[in-house]
Amino acid sequence: RGLAWVVVAPTMRTRARLFVWTLAQPQDCREIGVPESAQPLVSASHICSTQPMRAGSPPGLLLVAKNGLLVFWPNTQADACTQLHITFEEEGDYPVSLTSCEPAGHALASYKGHLLMVQTRTPTGRASLTYQRVWRPAEGNLLAGISRRVSTLFGFGAAAKGESSTTITRVLPGRAFPDGRLVIVLTQRGLQLWRMHVSAPHELKHQADLLDANDQPQDELLEAINQTVGYSGQSVVLNDIQLHGSGVVLLVSILPKGEGVVNFLTGYIPFSAEESWVLLNFAPPFQESLREQFTSGVSLIVPPETTNLFLVQRWDGLVFAGKVPTEELEGSQMEFAHGQIIAGAGSLSKNMLCVLQGGSLVQVGFPESEAAEDVSEQAFSATATAQSDDSTAAPSSSSAGAITSTADVSSTALQVMHAALTKYIQGDQDGAFAMVSREVGGSTDALSALLFRLSEGILDAAPTNDPRWAEESDRRTDEYSATVSRIILKQLESKRDRHDQFLRFMSDIQTDQLQDVVLRGHKVPVLRAVLEHAEKIASIIALRTLQTQPQSQSLVATAVFAVLQYRKITVSEDDVLGPQDIFYKQISKVEDVFPALIESFSSHARALGNSATRDKELVQLLHAANELVEVMLREAREYRRRCADIWHVQLRDTAPMKPWTSEEAVRSVLKQLHGLTFQMAQGEQGRQAAALYQQAHLLSDFLLDGYLSERSLPGSDEALEEVFVQTRTELLTPFVGAGQTD
Repeated sequence: RGLAWVVVAPTMRTRARLFVWTLAQPQDCREIGVPESAQPLVSASHICSTQPMRAGSPPGLLLVAKNGLLVFWPNTQADACTQLHITFEEEGDYPVSLTSCEPAGHALASYKGHLLMVQTRTPTGRASLTYQRVWRPAEGNLLAGISRRVSTLFGFGAAAKGESSTTITRVLPGRAFPDGRLVIVLTQRGLQLWRMHVSAPHELKHQADLLDANDQPQDELLEAINQTVGYSGQSVVLNDIQLHGSGVVLLVSILPKGEGVVNFLTGYIPFSAEESWVLLNFAPPFQESLREQFTSGVSLIVPPETTNLFLVQRWDGLVFAGKVPTEELEGSQMEFAHGQIIAGAGSLSKNMLCVLQGGSLVQVGFPESEAAEDVSEQAFSATATAQSDDSTAAPSSSSAGAITSTADVSSTALQVMHAALTKYIQGDQDGAFAMVSREVGGSTDALSALLFRLSEGILDAAPTNDPRWAEESDRRTDEYSATVSRIILKQLESKRDRHDQFLRFMSDIQTDQLQDVVLRGHKVPVLRAVLEHAEKIASIIALRTLQTQPQSQSLVATAVFAVLQYRKITVSEDDVLGPQDIFYKQISKVEDVFPALIESFSSHARALGNSATRDKELVQLLHAANELVEVMLREAREYRRRCADIWHVQLRDTAPMKPWTSEEAVRSVLKQLHGLTFQMAQGEQGRQAAALYQQAHLLSDFLLDGYLSERSLPGSDEALEEVFVQTRTELLTPFVGAGQTD
């Protein structure tokens, strides 16, 4: 008789909606009317199910809004509810999670680390709402007469040191006992074990501080780090905990001081005996811009009926699968690159269920027949993709159609290449090349594929996550903010700088021995492929620079939303990254902006209707659209020419390739813009007409330049020559007729 629910995120026109159904009758899904005072409804983590008020009745539902309003529906088949407002003691505090710990009540954790217990009924069983403050970070246990005891329950014999943490990361309900339930709390610095009672004061039974007041590891955690990766002042983060057997599995990340790799340590901490620690065979590359993601964007999933564990990087869809680090089984590990943002993840009985940002569900797990000690990466990957009902739910982590190499590219190998590049940038060239040599041996296929994927990874790396940079106004209004943040531009410039360093790294490798990769269905030299990546970075920086100018802001912002709609990406107000962040993150697909630009122009034109200023405004819009295309294509072309000068020796013996700016999607947009521009120029006079004719000339030049590039490709035939001559005639003849021959 369990209850399930889903929160539909709000839009600019609608508020959040809440739907519930019982697991026994999923077809009876109904919407519950959330009071206006409880909006905005932030996420499903602010809701939990309650025990039925009486035998045979459906479960109740408890909700806490971001403003602290508690709402309780004793019967989800009816709209009647009880409300109570929580008063937080600190300014700026708000709820972050609500966890069912019945029969003792519901644990509510706040942003600033306060722990409250909410009860939904009176001792006589009547529906009501009350709450009790249990833990305040500055003062610890608020319940008089209950002393704080620290023991070896978690395997740590030393007393807790320093002040308590100010942040609660996770609240887990443990086993029930006759008068309540055990509750485990993960704070910023340690673990707490509570006995939450129904009819007696709550007790903090044990506390283990794993980090001191300066967030430095201590005691057994410090020893475990020293025995695995060595401790030299790195940042240590307690990411997550999950129940397993008679204890908890704790996930700890060790972040480097600068660029490098992140090391993950898992500890199995039983409620008795000694703990055990295992370093996961998983070390993703780290950049300072990803610090926030590695701190708060990593989840641990431990299905209850197995010793499997899953580590989920929610921001990039990377899932690591391994085993619980018990003394009996330290387990096998593997990686599965999912390639999409994971909005949420949870446990089934034996596997993990991922909810992708687009709404797809993917079940990830091990084959039933595999031996516990012998798990292959191939078997894990096949299981994860085969169990998805949506063929688009588990794409490769590379861009669509980007690379098909004779060598497989594993996530581990790619991480090694990231680490080697970091060593190279730091001046340790010998160490960098030694890492590459150990990883690829003598395989030029593997090296070619890895270099391409490394280059592409730099292009599509997640932007720095800092809420101070969020362009909130873009999410709540159709008007683009008058004060556009320049942070995204700086992030793009940082990607350009790193890619330049990558090109120097690549130049010191014997590029003449590299193999071709497949790009857009054609075999091309890997050097030309990664130089195209550099072109795209230059092009998108030009776009973002133009977007900071008032006359282009609205058009570009509309085009960005059109691109996300084309990619079927939905962005809600709860998402960490806004539409601009997501669009500018995926540089490898920058060409998507061109068809979206035409759609944006058409949308503006329809909105103008038959207004008196329609023609004038359309000319201004078209001028801005042309300028955007010109800036992007000119920058790409100029960068291509500069690269030809710099890399002429390396490129001399390689086959040319068709530029991305000559692909049919771009070419079609150029033709449409050329026709519109010439048509409007004929209806204008003076400077305005001259400016439009000049833009039409430039568009013609870009179109013909694409055909000229294509004519130089191996295998070009007379048919292409005929198309070029015909297109040139069609483009230039109208100018002669209009007297525009300069």
